[in-house]
Amino acid sequence: MLSELFDHAVGLPDDTDPDTYGAAWEAVMTHPGFPALSVPARWSTLISVGTNRLHRHLEDGRIEDLAGALTCLESALRLPSVPAGKRAMASFNLFRAQECRYALSRETEDLLTAVRTLWSLVDQDLPGTSARAVCLEMCGLIDQHTGEGTGPLLDLRRAGLERLLTDPADPDLPRYQLALALQFATTYDGSPADHRALVARAVRLAADAEGRLPEGQERRTATGLLARLRDLLDWIEENAPAERPPEDPRRMSVFEFSDSLRAVPDHDERLSRIREALATNSYEASRTAWVLLNMMLAEEVLAPRTNGKIDTEEAITALRAILDLPESAELGVTLGLRVNLGHAYDRRRDGDPGANAAEALAIFEQCAAEVTADHPHYPSVVSALARALLDAATTSGRFESVERAIALCRDALGSLPADAEPAVRAGLLNTVVRLLPLRTAGDPEQNSEEAIRTAHEALDLLDPVTDAVQRGDIHHNLGRLYRDRLAEGREANLWRAIEHYRASLTAQPKHEMPMDWAMSQISLGVAYSMMRGRDVEATQRLAIQAFMAAQSVFTLEEHPWDWANAEFNLGVALGDPEVRAEPDLERAIAHLTSCLQVFTQESTPRQWALTQSFLGVMRWQTGEPEQLRAAAVHFRAALRVLTLENSPRDWASIQVNLAQLEPTEDRAVHEDTIRTLAERGRSGDAFKAAMVYLRFLAERRDWGAAADAGAWAAELHEGLYQDALLRQSRHMEQRAAAGDMLGIVTMMVRAGRTQDAVLLLERTLARELGETLQQDQDVLRSARDGDPEAFDAYRAACDRLTALGGAERSLPAAGFGTADVERLQLSLVRAIAKARGERDDALARLTAAAEALRPPGLGELSAAVPPHRPLVYVYGSAEVVRLLLVRRDGEGGLDIDSRIVDRQDVPAGGDPGPLPRSGLTATLAGWLRDTGAEEVTLVPCGPLAGLPLHSFVHDGRCLLDEFAVSYAPSAAVLARRPAARPGPPVLAAVGDPTNDLPYASAEAAAVGVLLPWSRHTVRHGAAALAPVFLKEDVPGATHVHLACHGSFEQESPLESAFLLTGGTRMTLRSIMAGRAFRGVRLVFASACRTASTDAFLPDEAIGLASGLLQAGAREVIAALWNVNDLATMLIATRFYRELDSGASDGAADGTSDGAAVGASVGAGRALRTAQLWLRDSTAEQLSRWCAELLAAVPDEPTRARLREAVAFLDSRPPRIPCYAETRFWAAFVHLGGSESARMRPPPATRE
Repeated sequence: MLSELFDHAVGLPDDTDPDTYGAAWEAVMTHPGFPALSVPARWSTLISVGTNRLHRHLEDGRIEDLAGALTCLESALRLPSVPAGKRAMASFNLFRAQECRYALSRETEDLLTAVRTLWSLVDQDLPGTSARAVCLEMCGLIDQHTGEGTGPLLDLRRAGLERLLTDPADPDLPRYQLALALQFATTYDGSPADHRALVARAVRLAADAEGRLPEGQERRTATGLLARLRDLLDWIEENAPAERPPEDPRRMSVFEFSDSLRAVPDHDERLSRIREALATNSYEASRTAWVLLNMMLAEEVLAPRTNGKIDTEEAITALRAILDLPESAELGVTLGLRVNLGHAYDRRRDGDPGANAAEALAIFEQCAAEVTADHPHYPSVVSALARALLDAATTSGRFESVERAIALCRDALGSLPADAEPAVRAGLLNTVVRLLPLRTAGDPEQNSEEAIRTAHEALDLLDPVTDAVQRGDIHHNLGRLYRDRLAEGREANLWRAIEHYRASLTAQPKHEMPMDWAMSQISLGVAYSMMRGRDVEATQRLAIQAFMAAQSVFTLEEHPWDWANAEFNLGVALGDPEVRAEPDLERAIAHLTSCLQVFTQESTPRQWALTQSFLGVMRWQTGEPEQLRAAAVHFRAALRVLTLENSPRDWASIQVNLAQLEPTEDRAVHEDTIRTLAERGRSGDAFKAAMVYLRFLAERRDWGAAADAGAWAAELHEGLYQDALLRQSRHMEQRAAAGDMLGIVTMMVRAGRTQDAVLLLERTLARELGETLQQDQDVLRSARDGDPEAFDAYRAACDRLTALGGAERSLPAAGFGTADVERLQLSLVRAIAKARGERDDALARLTAAAEALRPPGLGELSAAVPPHRPLVYVYGSAEVVRLLLVRRDGEGGLDIDSRIVDRQDVPAGGDPGPLPRSGLTATLAGWLRDTGAEEVTLVPCGPLAGLPLHSFVHDGRCLLDEFAVSYAPSAAVLARRPAARPGPPVLAAVGDPTNDLPYASAEAAAVGVLLPWSRHTVRHGAAALAPVFLKEDVPGATHVHLACHGSFEQESPLESAFLLTGGTRMTLRSIMAGRAFRGVRLVFASACRTASTDAFLPDEAIGLASGLLQAGAREVIAALWNVNDLATMLIATRFYRELDSGASDGAADGTSDGAAVGASVGAGRALRTAQLWLRDSTAEQLSRWCAELLAAVPDEPTRARLREAVAFLDSRPPRIPCYAETRFWAAFVHLGGSESARMRPPPATRE
């Protein structure tokens, strides 16, 4: 399949429509097998998709296209062994995309990235450009930049101009010389001598340019610039003293030496000069100078702004040398020296992390013992001690000291004077922020909320410009807090976390603080890896990119702990079974194993244990016996460190995994695991643990206990569903648990709790559809009388949620990860959370509405099961299908029975296909016969949704031969439908709007005359514009007939549509967004695949037919697959004739105005009769039917089409059925269920 997609994309001609071309390559890239393609194939795909998306962005400005272009092109350029020419062209396209990003953001960093990419092409053989053009474009971009002209940008501008000067024949050479001269004159870089040399060169460049320019304005400009440059050079030579090297401190004051260092901007150069000075000074020769130089060396070593580990060995050596002096106490700076020594151990890169943390803690403890609250250094000493306690707790996994650290910080905050520096107060608050989540006392959720409030308080104290670095630390901490937050739903918190991590990356850029930038990349990757939803594969790619970005800074040799942390997260991301369709287990295991070079049980017990745990997960996924045994060893090793007391969440997760490999017989352990996970906010893991417990109990055939465990699991899953704010996240929760929920239903049935089983099914089926209908129930309007203000607030919140749902459906894919898209995601989830809160607050005041909005119950189930029409839930697998049969008992209550069908039940000669089809329908038919039913409503679940169960053959017949079969997404959907529109029947129809379905036009015209409509509108061809039909015709109709093309979009179901004239589309999105279909009695969707549903989430019934139900239609007839034009016309026209068969009964009842159209024969029965008629009728009989239509239809175009149908059918063998194959007659299904055979349209009412 993938090779065919790739060959198709490669074979497209050059003049292919860009959308078609892009779609072909997108299909290749999104295929699950794409990562396994060869490097050349992946290169071609990524380049084609990236270039196409870039062109789309240039045309319509869509941000998500730009984000996709950047991702694809960057990914392509990371591939190895690509020819230089191809790489150059891709780099040029990447530059164009980066240029577009800079045009949107106007950020200096984005411009620098784009310019660096462009400069890399200066020596490349790139068709259509040259080195001169590259240099000119690069310099032009930099000159147009209105932001800060950073050193790297100016360096690139200088390099470009220098390159342009190499061609003496260039007619623009004087202009380049003047531009470079002006840059030199305004650049002060390095020593005064360096500045003097630059200005001297600027004078020479300007003089040469003046000599080359002809007489005119440009030459006069050059002359003026040259004069000013000569004046500047004279002033520098007169006023700037000649630079001298630092004097030997034996001949000059060490304080003068210190002052001279301040003029040296480079950290490495300052270190070099201090080392040179120390080499010429000894303690014996100059004690004071030696001590001060060592102090300067230690301070310079510790100077880099970073929270990461650095090489502090020189600082430790220098500080210990001073502190070991007998007279060190006389210096009066011992406390400061020891604090710095503690910082040196705290930031030390080499040695054992645990030992370093312990040494730092001991030093800070000693310092704290020497100062009182009124000491000027008390806040800094206490803050350092608190951080050391925090680091020691994190390293050891023991958190007993956290309370003391918090108390120390709060004491220090209380001792600060009112005029204390805001940065000092913010630093102490930030330490508290890091400590609060680690508390073992108090409620975890309250600790988290307090930490978030404290972090925002610290942010408010700091200036965004002057305190950017400290703000970056707090943003990073806020990211972690929101990532792990329990309140307000995981999704909203993850987007907030991503926002703060990005703010941290901005405040601490890579070129200034590489280690902090890399740590933020790791944290950002963790947040991305926790995202769920349909974009989960894309967000996981972003996570992996972030971890790899961190590894561009961290190396095993220089930053072992941080490198191991990145390796750990890479391994987890590559092997995450909940995210990746095919986890890369081999790479995951390799990355996790490499961590153990650094993480050991002795030095970093917690990290070591977590690595062991995830190694167990990855080996377990392989399914190989040897790996399974190794997985159990890893889990047991992790449990030696992670206990219920010190790490309850991790302990419980590992217990869940180990229980599946080596089930414990102790039920209390299972229950403790579930309870602990739930209490700690890990509902997802608690749900998994409950399902493990359920399977454990089921293996022991303890059905009652298994059902109880299942009910517990179902409640946990309900919490996960309710916490998910975005629609796509709810869908992911449903999809992930779909099989488990059916397993719970089975346990309940086996325990004899069939009623609970049905209600659980109802709660999981078509939730979105049912909830939409529920919010629109007529009964809710009665709540307005009790509290009009609360009711209006409730409706307003519901309308906002509907609008926000529409906004989400049009939201760009989050997986491409531009900051703009992520901010949009964050604002959306915040708005949804707010609207939900307003809805729930209003609902709490509306007793009647609250009653109406309860989860599906027995009342709704009873309403969906009228007498003599059972409701049957069908669920199962390829091996076993289960039936839950719900019917009214003799006393008006409900009777629920169950049946199991497996392959052993297939009758001799029956269909042994992918499902036990023959056994299923034979069992169901027998049960229906026993109950005396003639009609049935089927509710297929899971993978059985969308199958033509009514046509499955058993004993030479199918269900439709004996029963009228309808389908429903759920009983709740049937019960919650709005009332049918009152009054006489009105038809709105379209026929062949695209002029390529000849019989669709005849079908619509015939429908218009077959029934006694009080009014009918049939639009053909150019008149059938989607907006006009939806706005003018549908709102007043009771029946809608759509004879046209249908398009079901598997990848984007909401873009599924009825295709009308002029390229207009009546999409599922537009149908669901309005109220045009509310109360329509019947929609006949006579088009291809209108009953198809989203295979990603079959239980949600997301498709055109369900969309029509969600929009308010009472009943829908739709097709499961592509349908034949003539066969569809025959079924549709015969259907309406059968539907009209009760009109005479209506006349006898005094309803001769036509109000009884479709009353005496329900739509389900009429469809059954029409389908069996088409299946069994011979060509001769079908020809006679067309002749009858011909006599009834007045307009000549329709008559011509019908004559063609007669001619075609007359050419077939007259006594043989033409359309006996299932594909012709069984495609259409009736959705909507239980319309009573004696129901008439309701009388008109006022609303």
